[in-house]
Amino acid sequence: MFTLAARTLIIYIILIGGLRFMGKRQVGQLQVSELVVTLLLSEIAAIPIADSNIPLIFSIVPVLLLLSFEVIIPFFTSRSAKLNRFVSGSPSLIIKKGVLDQREMFNLRLNVEEVLAELRQKNITDIADVEYAILEQNGQLSVIPRTGAQPVTLDDMQLEAKKHGFAHPIVVCGQVNKDSLSTLGYDQTWLHQILAEKSLLVEDLLLYTMDDCGNETIIERAKETSCAHSSSAS
Repeated sequence: MFTLAARTLIIYIILIGGLRFMGKRQVGQLQVSELVVTLLLSEIAAIPIADSNIPLIFSIVPVLLLLSFEVIIPFFTSRSAKLNRFVSGSPSLIIKKGVLDQREMFNLRLNVEEVLAELRQKNITDIADVEYAILEQNGQLSVIPRTGAQPVTLDDMQLEAKKHGFAHPIVVCGQVNKDSLSTLGYDQTWLHQILAEKSLLVEDLLLYTMDDCGNETIIERAKETSCAHSSSAS
């Protein structure tokens, strides 16, 4: 049992490192080559876990080899447009100036209902309101509305927006996020001083954020609640 647990833990660590190496994109945003590697990794990693008679190295070597492909393949595809199209495919224009390209949809095995569903998810209910719709290599539909159907912006109204910037989470569930403090240019001494002025302790807070303009949001933690501390907060 211990051997099985150890083998599982080793494979788990290797896969976590490998997927972190591949990047943070979701499965729906993976390129074809990345999806293939992900599927192969799951299959190869399961072999030595399911059968303890198979040496662990029989899984580790293929996993490392597949991960090396993620470095080697982009090196060559960035230098060859034809190879890049073969590995990743190319974008497909399926709507142009409100008109469906039915031949392209047939080639892609798309039906009208699927296209309409994608448009509705982007708050577009009429194909006539679409200037261009492009099916990207990762399967996502990029939609550019026609000028008259685009939302009105502050620039259109000649108004200036009040700037806030990003709300940096300084304290989450009673834990100080040192990265956020460093980004804002402060340290823990400053934090404790600010909280002391408000008669608060770090442990009292569920959430404390500050944006780039110094605007604060403070939510105190209810006494009867507890938080699962994030590993990123330290």
